[in-house]
Amino acid sequence: MSFLRVAETGALDTSSVAVHSVAAAATGTSILGALGYIAPIIATIAGVTASTMYLITIWESRTVRHWWRNRVMKRAAKRLIKLRAQQKVVVAKLEAVEKIRAAHAEAREVVAQAKSEAEREIKSTPPL
Repeated sequence: MSFLRVAETGALDTSSVAVHSVAAAATGTSILGALGYIAPIIATIAGVTASTMYLITIWESRTVRHWWRNRVMKRAAKRLIKLRAQQKVVVAKLEAVEKIRAAHAEAREVVAQAKSEAEREIKSTPPL
């Protein structure tokens, strides 16, 4: 379990309580103005820390994690669809090349057969 999440009982984790305590102390310090120019710096640091912690808490929430995983899976599915489409194109090209090769071989056989028939006719015809 993350150090930023709310426990199963609904209570904040000790680190979150500590961050909130620091933020409250810094705010109180800035209100009192006891430290002069250091108080706004401490308040700013506490505010930035608290904001960062809140952003991390939001990022680690189930909703955001679920959304992120869905986004990743949708992108992967789109890539897979594109790759399958490319695969179909490549397979079709290979089949076309194979048909052309077979047609060339068949054409060579037809030409060779016609040539041999022509030679037989020439030999079987008597000279004039």
